[in-house]
Amino acid sequence: MGGFERFLSELKRRHVYRVAVVYAVSALAVVEAADLIVPRLGLSDSVVTVVLVIALLGLPLALVLAWAYEATPEGVVRDDAPSEATAPASRGTYVVAATTLALVAAVGWWLLTSRSLDPSNSAATASARSNSVAVLPFRDVSPEGDQAWFGAGLAEEIHAALTRVPDLDVVARQSAFSLADAGLEEIGDRLGVTHVLSGTQRIEGDRARIRAQLTVVDGARSLWSRDFQPRLDDVRDAQEEIARAVVDALEVELGPVPAAGLMEASTSDPVAHEHYLRGLQLWNRRSEPDVLSAIAHFGQAVELDSTYAAAWAGLAYSYLVLPEYSPTADVERVRERSDFAADRALAIDPDQPDALTAKGWGRMIHHFDWQGAEDLIARALARDPTNVNALHWESHVLSWQGRRDEALTLARRAVELDPLSPIMRQNLAFILMEAREYDEALRELDRVRGSAPTFVITLRTVWNIQTRAGRYEEASEALESWLIRTGRDPDASARLADEVESAGVRFGRMGQPGTLSRELVERVQPGLEIAGQLYASVGDAENTLEVLEQAYRERAGARSLLSVRVNPLYDFLRGDQHFEDLLVRIGLAGD
Repeated sequence: MGGFERFLSELKRRHVYRVAVVYAVSALAVVEAADLIVPRLGLSDSVVTVVLVIALLGLPLALVLAWAYEATPEGVVRDDAPSEATAPASRGTYVVAATTLALVAAVGWWLLTSRSLDPSNSAATASARSNSVAVLPFRDVSPEGDQAWFGAGLAEEIHAALTRVPDLDVVARQSAFSLADAGLEEIGDRLGVTHVLSGTQRIEGDRARIRAQLTVVDGARSLWSRDFQPRLDDVRDAQEEIARAVVDALEVELGPVPAAGLMEASTSDPVAHEHYLRGLQLWNRRSEPDVLSAIAHFGQAVELDSTYAAAWAGLAYSYLVLPEYSPTADVERVRERSDFAADRALAIDPDQPDALTAKGWGRMIHHFDWQGAEDLIARALARDPTNVNALHWESHVLSWQGRRDEALTLARRAVELDPLSPIMRQNLAFILMEAREYDEALRELDRVRGSAPTFVITLRTVWNIQTRAGRYEEASEALESWLIRTGRDPDASARLADEVESAGVRFGRMGQPGTLSRELVERVQPGLEIAGQLYASVGDAENTLEVLEQAYRERAGARSLLSVRVNPLYDFLRGDQHFEDLLVRIGLAGD
């Protein structure tokens, strides 16, 4: 027997193979458990990486111990004697052993590298960006402490100006503002930025006193700082100077700048601006009462200043999403008001990114104009490539046409730019679901629920994912939780969830089409947004087609309708003439 064969025989005798298999299975279970539990505890994703490193480093140690020791009835003893079939290992045997360990190390390095480069791991991705900055709200140092809105406004507009610089990576406003009170180390770790722009402000009479500072995260070194005392009418000039100083300090190319400068037209009315900022905050929470409150604040802003393009765009956004969160919304009224607000914004500023995005999204969900939507959102991204709302909605436009890879690229870019935003992670989970990457989608939602437990829209997406994956019990639990937590009748919600589960099992596993109680469906009011998918999940062709037709007639922007091309819940209807005709009418027929 050759040296290599003797070595393999000795590995088998000493149970090294068995130890390797048991260790690999156990380590994989531990890593998967960490990946699920760590986000719920609000810890950094780097904790999971540490667990993975420990697991990989432990494998060679486990193999060495398996070779050297043996478990006997008397306990663990050292195994020094080679088997009769083996002789002292040759140099070739040791080369094989060394090669094996090198391969283990290489696999470990590949896993760690691929994880760090995974676009869904936003902190790791962001950490590689050299010219990156987070703009924090300027801290209120007024005696009364009642001028926080002014500091938020300063930062908001400087942030918008910096996003217009092509070679500068600016983390999204929502993520940056959520860490306003954090230390530099935490900001760098969670956002992956290399620089932070911060400062203080207070208003004294007709002047603002502003101190701005650009700090290098690594080493907490101040790169630039300066004091400004502009008249309130001239604050925009100070903001322009601060933005340009950041560009100069980071030595990035300014790129083509409009004659008016980096600062975009906004409003000179501080109360209108405060309403705008509050509207943005509420709109990003994505619940029915919050969206309605956002509409009220944006409405106040444009009432105070009818030339405030950004506020008109915010109003258009809010009306666009309202039917998704309010099953009783008047979709015709919403459609008219969102179109009106977007048109007013574009009349004031034809290149306003949010207005272009809102107009494009409206073209798709209300008029099924897929190319028109792409063209308008492309214009928005040409003006502001870091606009996460444009990235978010463009990912849907592409995904529903079956362009999964392109959609995932945009959704991951939005998470990279806004890593702490539950909306952007929820969106990534949704796009992953439509790419049929169900387990990865659920992991993204676990991260959202770990950091934003009140963000209940994730439960509806969990139901959708688990239903598409054929896991009906888990889907039922998520559906019931979502219905109850959004104010539906608890008894009707529980009974409907049970019906959906039992009928879904019969249809999905046994091919027996069923139906749902219309009385229960009407009591919980799931809305056109998901009603079509509810009926489709139990194989009820008649009610599924009826709901889809209603969504088409009302142009409600319901995902039940817009997802028909890629949604596997509708596979049982493919080939049905009524269904195929519907695909043609909404512009989604073809390969």
